[in-house]
Amino acid sequence: RSPTASEAVAAAARRTRAFAPLAEKTPPARMVGGLGWCTWDAFYSSVDAEKVDDGLGTLSRAGVRVRRLVLDDGWAALDKDTDEDLNLSGEIIKGEESGAAAAAIYGDESTPLVRLQRAFADRVGRAYATHVECAAPSSWGVRLWRLLSQTVLRKPLTHFFDESTDFTKALAWPPAPHARKFGGEAGFATFVKDVVREKHGVDHVACWHAAAGYWGGVDSPDAERLRAAATPSLRAVEPAIDWDPATLGGVRTPTSEQGVADVYEALYDVLERCGVDGVKADVQSGVGALGARHGGGPRSVGMFVDAMEAAAAGRFDEGEGVGVTNCMCHSTENLYRYSTSALIRASDDFYPREPESWLWHLTACAYNGLLLGQVALPDWDMFQSRHPAAWLHAAARAASGGPVTVSDKPGAHDPAVLRALALPDGTTLIPTAQARVAADCLFADVSSDGTTALKLAAPNGPDGAVLGMYNVQGSGWSRAERRFAFGPNCTVSASFKPRDATVAWGADVRGKYA
Repeated sequence: RSPTASEAVAAAARRTRAFAPLAEKTPPARMVGGLGWCTWDAFYSSVDAEKVDDGLGTLSRAGVRVRRLVLDDGWAALDKDTDEDLNLSGEIIKGEESGAAAAAIYGDESTPLVRLQRAFADRVGRAYATHVECAAPSSWGVRLWRLLSQTVLRKPLTHFFDESTDFTKALAWPPAPHARKFGGEAGFATFVKDVVREKHGVDHVACWHAAAGYWGGVDSPDAERLRAAATPSLRAVEPAIDWDPATLGGVRTPTSEQGVADVYEALYDVLERCGVDGVKADVQSGVGALGARHGGGPRSVGMFVDAMEAAAAGRFDEGEGVGVTNCMCHSTENLYRYSTSALIRASDDFYPREPESWLWHLTACAYNGLLLGQVALPDWDMFQSRHPAAWLHAAARAASGGPVTVSDKPGAHDPAVLRALALPDGTTLIPTAQARVAADCLFADVSSDGTTALKLAAPNGPDGAVLGMYNVQGSGWSRAERRFAFGPNCTVSASFKPRDATVAWGADVRGKYA
């Protein structure tokens, strides 16, 4: 008999002594059960207390109670705020949209200099869209752009990131909630207690942060500016990492174990004092690229993950699992470091404005979970209840075995979808463990073979299962063009036989259906 994935990961854990498999950990129940609302796709980083209050209120009036709140990017004080009228951090900016981006940066003035700047930005953007954005990593366009981005275009690109995105900003020191948006620490603590928990009945509150503090790091006294250095393999998959903000402008971070631990202790201290009982720790794979001159990626990741788990264990562990959701962390140097945290985002973001990604998102979550689910419980990310793909994503989240979270804008809800997911008190009826890809489609291409449905089976009690079948044909990720892409869509015929669902159960039950 060949070893199972569970046995293989358990063997790796024993050999490395660097992490623990999910079988030896407990996912945080308060971060899994109950309907959740995440503020990201509702507000991006322009979130504030009034908007959160409004969103929780409209969800309640739609007929459901939110049990979990995830305050995403935007709650924390930064070293420098981005002008919200110019902030494009939540947008998917493509090369052909550079004219609008240039207008946002340079304004509408018609002086000769401004006209020249805008014309230059527009021409550069069009060249990027035509020759770089979807070109092969070894193409002349990518090689030339890499050279230009490190030389003559470095300053204008850095200026764009500084003026129109959050990606070069750093967490203020000492860490604190944003004064204008949430009233600083005192105002935020009152808001969490009186508005979120008492007024709206939310049980669990988590706050987002990047692994290095914020996208551009942390403004702590001992922070150094490190520039990301990608491995050759990563550059081959995503050459744009050579001209992203972390490479061009760098990330400010301590480089010692104690310095990194001090950042996490200070950040989690203020959150605990404010009544927050969990975190969404994002951009984790990015800290590996900061280790090039400081012992390598695995050492860098180890410092950050160890500090994160240690700080969380003392503040966000109520005897039911450490309150951390690990995000953007699929590199093995991250996966093979989680000793206590047991919840993990299963995929890239859900992109509500990219139709090409909607079907592929489910495919990625299902198949990524084959490995990720041996280390932590997969979280299939949020979605929106009033959306063209809402019912498909709702059905997948309900059967995934992980958290069920929406990211609706205030008032933009489909009550039928919400009530199908949760009881009026916000309780979600989810399987007792994670969903797994059914045996008969494990090695099929459910996204493009024209015949196979994605089928999932999740255990529900000792000998029951929640089954799901989804037509995800016609959507995928193009490695050649590095973007989501439509493919041929078709109707598929599918059925579930007992033996197809045996992946959901232990060997003692599985034998009945062999």
